[in-house]
Amino acid sequence: MSSPAAPPSLAVRGGPSDPKGRSLHTTSPAPALSRLATYSSPILAVPTAAASATTCHYCLRASLPGDGQLSLLPCSACRVARYCSKACQRAAWKLVHKVECPALAAAPPVAARKDAWVAVGGGLVGNEAAFRSAGAGPWADLKLLTNMFNVHDPDIGYDAVFLDGGLAMVNHSCLPNASAHIYGRTALLVADQPIAADEEITISYIDTSYPLAHRRQELEKYHFVCKCPRCHSDLNVYEAARLLPSAVSKANTFAITHDPDLSGPSTASSSATKGTKLQSTIYEALDALPEPAAADDRAHLRKQFDVCAPLVRDSSGPCCPSPY
Repeated sequence: MSSPAAPPSLAVRGGPSDPKGRSLHTTSPAPALSRLATYSSPILAVPTAAASATTCHYCLRASLPGDGQLSLLPCSACRVARYCSKACQRAAWKLVHKVECPALAAAPPVAARKDAWVAVGGGLVGNEAAFRSAGAGPWADLKLLTNMFNVHDPDIGYDAVFLDGGLAMVNHSCLPNASAHIYGRTALLVADQPIAADEEITISYIDTSYPLAHRRQELEKYHFVCKCPRCHSDLNVYEAARLLPSAVSKANTFAITHDPDLSGPSTASSSATKGTKLQSTIYEALDALPEPAAADDRAHLRKQFDVCAPLVRDSSGPCCPSPY
């Protein structure tokens, strides 16, 4: 399959035989915060199953709790797709819904297929060989899934899946130099720091604030092992930030006392392994904390700080916050 056309200032390079496959590069220098590309004709942009009943299936505008202005109109034929306006309904019909509508109308409810899912469930795990032998179609469909962006923004109720062939050319790094911002059916690729001509553009597919072991676990679903400088040397957040001038500048902008070198604990110390294990344990404990009610914000912050207290004692994390 040929590579998607890239904007004039960018170029797709590499191919299936390259270790990283294809990649997106600049053809001229790009300053920090510049827009590298706009992708407004996605192959797929749909709400997730959880948000399907509260989100327009075309523009992806969401109906928030207490929002009385947005009324979603279900498709009169399939009753599955919903739209915030007649204009969105017409646009969706012309784009794709006229093809998918009969299939959605004929599909039985998920509840009716529950027993079938349970019966097949065990055979769906670890069955890569069978999927490969089924032919190019099913295997290509599975590869396609790894190029999708799952976009979740609870503040605006945005919960959708976005796929664009051009944006899919951007590879991952735990030290990315760019970021993707998705709004409705449009994605913006923005430089987070100055990018030199011919340099590869990278974004992060995951939350890179986690330790190496957690990041690798998160990347397993993309079927590759990240070999960026941060992963190769298992750099902590301080060492990683020092490799990104924009991160050092931003950190000092918000700091009470400036630290040009962004000094912090080093993984080269004798306690590096201990610190990494400690951080992993603390991340797991933080993830296990229940979400607080609005009235419990202070108590929740206190619990979070108590969980992180070992990092302060071990000097593996930032200093204890000062009262003010």
